[in-house]
Amino acid sequence: MLLDTDINAEVLFVAKKKEREFSNSYNTHYGTSMNAEEMNTWAKNATKNFKKHLRKNKDSFYILCYRGMSGISAATHLTTALTLKGVRHALLYVRKENENSHGSEVERFGMQKYNSDNDVPVYVFVDDFIDSGSTMREVFKQVQNYFNVRVDCTTALTALNTHEDGILGHVRNHGTSPIEDHFEEVVQPRLIKDAKINVEIRNMAPEQVLEYLRVRE
Repeated sequence: MLLDTDINAEVLFVAKKKEREFSNSYNTHYGTSMNAEEMNTWAKNATKNFKKHLRKNKDSFYILCYRGMSGISAATHLTTALTLKGVRHALLYVRKENENSHGSEVERFGMQKYNSDNDVPVYVFVDDFIDSGSTMREVFKQVQNYFNVRVDCTTALTALNTHEDGILGHVRNHGTSPIEDHFEEVVQPRLIKDAKINVEIRNMAPEQVLEYLRVRE
């Protein structure tokens, strides 16, 4: 027969055991992406490098492309820092295949700031790091096919939050297979199907597609 004191002792032991497990837990793979202080520092450093790039490429309009938990975290901190410093940009969140959602396969924000007459789109893959490069290639390929535009591998950049100094890399310097094979393929004409809109864009030039999206938002 258990006495009240025995029950209390058992509960106290379990509570201490759980507490010990929390206190001894180590950061997981996504720990850096959850660290607000580190992410804010990275985003500020990255923004300085965006401004350096912009001084040499004054017509650049940055389009941040990302997916997944680490991509969302990095892009959120980065867009905050870029906005505070007045760096013009937009965001494209590219969903994973079969990802359940009430929205579009490519969510976007800020395209209304793009001006096809003056701006040169610079696509930037945002994440924590790049291993094989498969995620980056899939994201850019999906952007190409969804909007019927070509992601130029000669100007596309990377912004990875594991680089604390916020270095903007070149896509050709990442991944284990040739980037050119994935960025230079011909984009097949398609329809944009989004909410109540079904607009044929197969006869539009890439800059016309971006202008259409800018006006639509």
